[in-house]
Amino acid sequence: MDVVTADARLVRASSDENADLFWGLRGGGGNFGVVTGIDYTLFPVGPEVIGGLVAWSASEAPKVLELYRTLAETAPPELTLVALMRPAPPAPWLPKEMHGKPIVALLACYSGRPEEGEKAVASIKAFGKPIGDVLVRRTYAQLQSLLDATQPKGRRYYWKSEYLSRIEPALCAKVIEHAQGSGRLTRP
Repeated sequence: MDVVTADARLVRASSDENADLFWGLRGGGGNFGVVTGIDYTLFPVGPEVIGGLVAWSASEAPKVLELYRTLAETAPPELTLVALMRPAPPAPWLPKEMHGKPIVALLACYSGRPEEGEKAVASIKAFGKPIGDVLVRRTYAQLQSLLDATQPKGRRYYWKSEYLSRIEPALCAKVIEHAQGSGRLTRP
């Protein structure tokens, strides 16, 4: 990315060039600088991926998060995993009696060859007793819009994420504790 410094110089910041400046721009703190351009490296994806969600009752959260933790440690780079804990949306793929009740879900996207992706997500699809499963072969564009109905326009959402090099068991326990404390797992 190109950055204007305090002395009005235009410099390039990347992991290889001006790495400390690059670190700051990616979240090292506020009021750090002005980004005037960003260069992206694009990689081809799809058109088909293996993507979607599998959901379980929130009572299964400890076991599901342990599955998530284990898979994240061994997953190939083509497999992205996200764990969700929330009240079940009124999605047609979830039983109506679960709508509004607490669930835990794993969202997965395998961006390599679909045949390999089906093998990579097989343990998720076979785990426990899911209440819903829409983890299938689909286009990447379909996957990107999969959760749109749960995020109505105009609500000014703010999401923040972290990338962790490792998921510790204690972190999974804290996530469950936080979800219970925030009401995400205790709604009727």
